[in-house]
Amino acid sequence: MSKQASKRQQKKQLLVERTARALSVAQDEAERLLSITREQSVRVNSLLLPSDDKAAIKETYRTFAWYSDGLHVDGEQLEALKSSSLVSEGELYIQNAASWIP
Repeated sequence: MSKQASKRQQKKQLLVERTARALSVAQDEAERLLSITREQSVRVNSLLLPSDDKAAIKETYRTFAWYSDGLHVDGEQLEALKSSSLVSEGELYIQNAASWIP
């Protein structure tokens, strides 16, 4: 193991220990909680995305009840979207949903 990988592992272990203490849980539970995949939000650029594509995307991903152009995506979906032409061409933006609140 390289020196950098070892240092990263030590930092990870320290984070797990601190989280376990802060939450009063076992270390394996703290590690499980820290490894949960977060949901990410994506905003549809309705000015660029054709309405047919917009409808298809909204069938694929869950929408926000309070924002019709906002979508929930999980970790695997996010990785696929990051490298897609939808993101690179500006038809979808990866954003935190909190940024949509006026």
